[in-house]
Amino acid sequence: MKIYVHHLYQKSIFYKLAHNTTNREYFIENNEGRVFCKYKNIDVEFIFKKEISFESDGYHILDYFTAFFDGSDDSKIGYILPDRDYMERESQQILKIFINLLKDCPKNQKWIITYLRTEKILQTHDVGYIDKKWIEIESLIDKLKNHHIVTDNIFLNDSINLQPPNFYYTLTNTIFQWNQNWNVRWYYEFKQVYDKLNFEYDLMYSIKNHKINRVDIINELSKLNNNRLYLQHSNALQNPSYKTYSPKISHINTNSIYGDVDFDDISYIANHAGYMDMFFRVLPKAKMQILCESWSWSNKEFTSQYLSEKTFGLLLSGIPFISTHEYPLQMIEKMLDVPPHPFYNESKRCKTNGKLFAQFVDKFLQNFDENFKLCKDWSDLVHTKLMYKIENENSLLDLIINGGLKTEFVVIKKSLI
Repeated sequence: MKIYVHHLYQKSIFYKLAHNTTNREYFIENNEGRVFCKYKNIDVEFIFKKEISFESDGYHILDYFTAFFDGSDDSKIGYILPDRDYMERESQQILKIFINLLKDCPKNQKWIITYLRTEKILQTHDVGYIDKKWIEIESLIDKLKNHHIVTDNIFLNDSINLQPPNFYYTLTNTIFQWNQNWNVRWYYEFKQVYDKLNFEYDLMYSIKNHKINRVDIINELSKLNNNRLYLQHSNALQNPSYKTYSPKISHINTNSIYGDVDFDDISYIANHAGYMDMFFRVLPKAKMQILCESWSWSNKEFTSQYLSEKTFGLLLSGIPFISTHEYPLQMIEKMLDVPPHPFYNESKRCKTNGKLFAQFVDKFLQNFDENFKLCKDWSDLVHTKLMYKIENENSLLDLIINGGLKTEFVVIKKSLI
């Protein structure tokens, strides 16, 4: 089986696409060339080349984040202007380039677009208002409907047929993308620390991005006045929301990146931007964490969603948690085939309502030891199943081998055992 990757070879993209392959033989020169390997007794040949070509004997891949990070070194891509305030503009640039590169693609050849976006991709069905940029993104995606889009977004609402037929979720490749973007491997390393700690608190809620629902929740939790519950917010992300809402929680402990003396100022030191303080100022403080995912502000039952490092970090480190919204729990259950989180119904009932969530936490803490065990047993199961997949499987290659990503041109030949 041949897979043409139309980017320069780097370990990051090779691991993202080819993790858990064996018997690797590298023939790479100037970051172009071939890697021969095996996956589940099938011979696989990865061909790395910048040139766009349409060979009929293999699969072809364009990768979103390789284009984003390395476009300046690739004349067919070019520089991609980052836009941290409105990341849809990054997608617009890259999708337009991909559409142009594939304009001469033979009609019956389906390429693989690895669009592991680490953000929510389709939004128009899941918000109460429409933004023109979201409409354009979905229009650009529609122009790639003849190709396979491999994504980190999961479709959750099976009763509504809104999933594009060319969208495919790939768990293990998603983890490797998060490792490139956000160093999530360190959460896994932290597990051996967490398992040996004695904790000052039972439960913790920490805010970095001051979204209005998070401010509401932390204010309501503070009214419990429970000395087994630790609350804090950070001044690391001083965006417009921080300036608006941080004065409303001035009574909450501040995880300051500036401190009171020069040595306490960590705002400039290496790795701070990568959440390094998470492993010293958040995760070691309590036996359990309160998870508040990126889209927990919405009371929607989502059509599709993604998981951020906030969830994957807790799963990789085996730290038990309760969630302010049910959608991360729904996604975990679906992607790993595990039982529902012990407090799934509470998360669903309390979402977007700070008072209700505080009442849930108050009751949870009254019977903490028993509730902790329920959550810890569930987290241990999830961690075990997730790590087995990461260490043994490759979701993209499994899709190809099992016929999930079909193209008229390719027949997979299994090696003789």
